[in-house]
Amino acid sequence: MAVPEDSRNRMNVDDALQLLGTCGLYQVLIYFMLAGFEVMKAWQAFAITFKGAEPDHHCNISDSLLLNTSIPKIYDDCGNWKWAKCQQISEGNETTSCTEGWWYAETYGTTIATEVVC
Repeated sequence: MAVPEDSRNRMNVDDALQLLGTCGLYQVLIYFMLAGFEVMKAWQAFAITFKGAEPDHHCNISDSLLLNTSIPKIYDDCGNWKWAKCQQISEGNETTSCTEGWWYAETYGTTIATEVVC
Protein backbone atom coordinates (compact mmCIF):
# COMPACT_ATOMS: atom_id res chain seq x y z
CA MET A 1 0.00 0.00 0.00
CA ALA A 2 1.43 3.32 -0.99
CA VAL A 3 1.57 6.17 1.50
CA PRO A 4 0.18 9.46 0.14
CA GLU A 5 2.82 12.09 -0.55
CA ASP A 6 1.46 14.73 1.89
CA SER A 7 1.40 12.40 4.95
CA ARG A 8 5.15 11.62 4.79
CA ASN A 9 6.08 15.13 5.91
CA ARG A 10 3.57 15.36 8.75
CA MET A 11 4.73 15.33 12.35
CA ASN A 12 2.80 13.39 14.98
CA VAL A 13 1.90 14.89 18.35
CA ASP A 14 4.60 13.09 20.34
CA ASP A 15 7.31 14.38 18.03
CA ALA A 16 5.93 17.92 18.22
CA LEU A 17 5.87 17.90 22.02
CA GLN A 18 9.41 16.54 22.16
CA LEU A 19 10.55 19.29 19.79
CA LEU A 20 8.85 22.01 21.88
CA GLY A 21 10.35 20.81 25.15
CA THR A 22 9.14 21.32 28.71
CA CYS A 23 7.65 24.44 30.28
CA GLY A 24 10.05 27.25 30.84
CA LEU A 25 10.05 30.17 33.25
CA TYR A 26 7.92 32.31 30.91
CA GLN A 27 5.15 29.69 30.72
CA VAL A 28 5.13 29.24 34.49
CA LEU A 29 4.89 33.02 35.07
CA ILE A 30 2.05 33.38 32.57
CA TYR A 31 0.20 30.47 34.17
CA PHE A 32 0.33 31.95 37.68
CA MET A 33 -0.59 35.43 36.49
CA LEU A 34 -3.68 34.09 34.73
CA ALA A 35 -4.55 31.80 37.65
CA GLY A 36 -4.61 34.83 39.96
CA PHE A 37 -7.32 36.44 37.85
CA GLU A 38 -9.34 33.24 37.82
CA VAL A 39 -9.25 33.04 41.62
CA MET A 40 -10.60 36.60 41.84
CA LYS A 41 -13.39 35.77 39.37
CA ALA A 42 -14.34 32.66 41.34
CA TRP A 43 -14.51 34.71 44.56
CA GLN A 44 -16.97 37.09 42.92
CA ALA A 45 -19.05 34.24 41.52
CA PHE A 46 -19.45 32.58 44.92
CA ALA A 47 -19.98 35.81 46.88
CA ILE A 48 -23.71 35.73 46.05
CA THR A 49 -23.97 32.62 48.22
CA PHE A 50 -23.23 34.76 51.26
CA LYS A 51 -24.57 38.16 50.18
CA GLY A 52 -27.80 36.67 48.82
CA ALA A 53 -28.75 34.76 51.96
CA GLU A 54 -32.22 35.53 53.28
CA PRO A 55 -32.32 35.73 57.08
CA ASP A 56 -35.51 34.99 58.98
CA HIS A 57 -37.63 38.13 59.16
CA HIS A 58 -41.12 39.38 59.88
CA CYS A 59 -42.89 42.70 60.22
CA ASN A 60 -41.53 44.98 62.89
CA ILE A 61 -44.13 45.56 65.59
CA SER A 62 -44.28 48.17 68.32
CA ASP A 63 -43.18 47.20 71.82
CA SER A 64 -46.72 47.28 73.20
CA LEU A 65 -47.95 44.53 70.82
CA LEU A 66 -47.35 40.80 71.10
CA LEU A 67 -45.84 38.80 68.27
CA ASN A 68 -48.48 36.06 68.55
CA THR A 69 -51.34 38.49 68.04
CA SER A 70 -49.65 40.84 65.53
CA ILE A 71 -48.11 38.49 62.94
CA PRO A 72 -50.16 35.76 61.24
CA LYS A 73 -48.79 32.22 61.11
CA ILE A 74 -48.71 30.37 57.79
CA TYR A 75 -47.61 26.94 56.61
CA ASP A 76 -44.26 26.74 54.85
CA ASP A 77 -43.40 24.31 52.02
CA CYS A 78 -42.67 21.51 54.52
CA GLY A 79 -45.98 21.88 56.35
CA ASN A 80 -44.53 23.65 59.41
CA TRP A 81 -45.97 26.79 60.99
CA LYS A 82 -43.90 29.96 60.44
CA TRP A 83 -44.44 33.67 60.94
CA ALA A 84 -45.64 35.45 57.80
CA LYS A 85 -42.72 37.47 56.41
CA CYS A 86 -44.57 40.33 54.74
CA GLN A 87 -47.92 40.56 56.52
CA GLN A 88 -49.21 41.76 59.85
CA ILE A 89 -52.56 41.79 61.60
CA SER A 90 -53.88 45.32 61.92
CA GLU A 91 -56.64 46.70 64.10
CA GLY A 92 -59.94 45.19 63.07
CA ASN A 93 -58.26 41.78 62.63
CA GLU A 94 -57.37 42.38 58.97
CA THR A 95 -54.16 41.22 57.31
CA THR A 96 -52.13 44.08 55.81
CA SER A 97 -48.60 44.59 54.54
CA CYS A 98 -45.89 45.74 56.94
CA THR A 99 -46.16 49.38 57.98
CA GLU A 100 -43.25 49.77 60.41
CA GLY A 101 -40.47 48.02 58.51
CA TRP A 102 -39.06 44.56 59.19
CA TRP A 103 -37.28 42.75 61.97
CA TYR A 104 -34.33 40.52 60.91
CA ALA A 105 -32.62 37.71 62.76
CA GLU A 106 -29.04 38.69 63.53
CA THR A 107 -27.65 35.68 61.68
CA TYR A 108 -25.92 37.14 58.61
CA GLY A 109 -25.60 40.88 59.03
CA THR A 110 -26.41 42.96 55.94
CA THR A 111 -27.37 40.99 52.84
CA ILE A 112 -29.22 41.77 49.62
CA ALA A 113 -32.43 40.48 51.19
CA THR A 114 -32.18 42.89 54.13
CA GLU A 115 -31.91 45.80 51.71
CA VAL A 116 -34.77 44.84 49.35
CA VAL A 117 -37.73 43.18 51.06
CA CYS A 118 -41.26 42.19 50.01
